[in-house]
Amino acid sequence: MVHIYIYICLSRYVKYIVEHEQIYSRAPIELKRLIWTDNHTLFQKELQPIISQYLTNVEEQLLQCDHNYFLQLPKQRRQTSPTIQTLVHMIGTNIKLYDIVRTSLQKLFQRTKIVHYSSLRLLLLMAFHDLENNSVSKSDSIHIFVWTLDAALKERKLDLKKQREIEQFLDAHSRDTDIINKHIPFILNDPNIISILAKSCILLLHKQVDDEIPLPRSNKELQFLLKLLHMGLYAWDVLDGGISYHDPIDSKLLTHYLPYLIRLIVENRLNTDISSSSILKTLLPQIEFVQYMIHNRLACQLFLRFIIETYHQKQFWLATQLIPYLNELVEYGSADKIFLHQFVYFIRQSVEQIHYIGILLDKFFILQAQGHEFILYYGLILLKHILHKTNGTNLVSKYLYQSLKPTRDHSTFIHDKYHQLIRDYEECLRQIQIREQTQQQVSTDKQNSFSIFH
Repeated sequence: MVHIYIYICLSRYVKYIVEHEQIYSRAPIELKRLIWTDNHTLFQKELQPIISQYLTNVEEQLLQCDHNYFLQLPKQRRQTSPTIQTLVHMIGTNIKLYDIVRTSLQKLFQRTKIVHYSSLRLLLLMAFHDLENNSVSKSDSIHIFVWTLDAALKERKLDLKKQREIEQFLDAHSRDTDIINKHIPFILNDPNIISILAKSCILLLHKQVDDEIPLPRSNKELQFLLKLLHMGLYAWDVLDGGISYHDPIDSKLLTHYLPYLIRLIVENRLNTDISSSSILKTLLPQIEFVQYMIHNRLACQLFLRFIIETYHQKQFWLATQLIPYLNELVEYGSADKIFLHQFVYFIRQSVEQIHYIGILLDKFFILQAQGHEFILYYGLILLKHILHKTNGTNLVSKYLYQSLKPTRDHSTFIHDKYHQLIRDYEECLRQIQIREQTQQQVSTDKQNSFSIFH
């Protein structure tokens, strides 16, 4: 009876606190955790603005091309994320609250298909791991799986040892449908994981050429990475029950699509004519090739990574040949901000000759800018990048006032960026003019000095 009386009194006390906002807002976090444990609705109400702010922060970072969001060390990302730190503080060692957050993120993903919820799920789990908060981290059934992936993100590669560890984990839990068809695909949907898996697959294709291994279907390592990538890209469908982890990937990907990419690599290595008039001999019908990628997310993701790596490895002739396919994918909505962020970053890092940037602007950004605001934005980023390069102002002037000029339909954000670029361009011209005048004055002074002595 005493326990019941205490419980009733405590319940009344908690209810009173919840009903009075001023008291609730000043309550210590320990008391709030107690309240949230029984009042899930209130806890989720607290979560909404925090998670929304996380999405806003990620979107802002994707607009910054001075750094690659996907090359940031995962531990650094966790430690500098206000969202992660806030959630860790709110949850403490309360496993129930952690489960609510985890479930909420998965439901939000299923409702919206926003992939950044997957990132938040991974970051949150590893934040508790960093703190050695074992009561929370080890309560998560995929802790070991995520820990292995986090190590791969840190090293920016999924080596053979980690692949074996992941494979062993998956084999050990192959009959656990919650793990295999819910938690695993949701984690693999993290764009950071997608990026490293796609990159690993493309680098393996290059290695196959080096090792003279003719067929992708004979490469078990590649097939395993493709399976993980496939599961991540189709995570929403798996969670929705449309497909299963155990479903095989399309055989045509191994027998036709990847061999075609390998032929492109080989032709690029053998090609000696890299003039702009030279074209690929290894060509599939563009409509057939693009249609396959549109209907196969795995093929599409591999191609997008293929073109990034082609630029990154300074294979500009081949990269230029692939731009028409990229245009088609954009038209069908298969290339997004996540791709453009990485693409433009590697262009800025790898392409030193503005001639090749000019080709990319002509054949891609100019064609897509007016119909896709985010492409216009990244086009302006490229113009700003080449502004201070040799002859950069000439190339900028070619596009700034016409091809990459926003219309009334574009957002205030784009117009602000555009006008800032105009100011930068005009300032750059002014500095060039000052330098030329200074050089001319120095030259004149030298001539006058010479005439005095002679």
